[in-house]
Amino acid sequence: MKALINISTILVALLIIIVSCSSTNAQERTQELKSVEIREYQGANLSSIKDFRENSIKGPQYINREKYRLEVTGLVQRPNKYTYDEVITNYKSYEKLVTLNCVEGWSVNIRWG
Repeated sequence: MKALINISTILVALLIIIVSCSSTNAQERTQELKSVEIREYQGANLSSIKDFRENSIKGPQYINREKYRLEVTGLVQRPNKYTYDEVITNYKSYEKLVTLNCVEGWSVNIRWG
């Protein structure tokens, strides 16, 4: 009986060590992913995210992907409405290097998509 208790104790201890090691590694990997910042695009240096100042009056804007509709109207042959998913899946994405110059005197070089 004493041997079974010792084996059980050892197995529980090993399980705790394995779980704590794997969760620590997962936390470290998650932290590493959060801290990755792209600082170069097509050979050009990009500004740090810390250089970009979000100071819009209403703050960052978010959309409801289910309700979002992109309306194309005006001088087009066929006006149309597109859902968020239709825009994302049916059309090629486009990225370019952009320099934003703010009237407050700061500038950033960013990859805009």
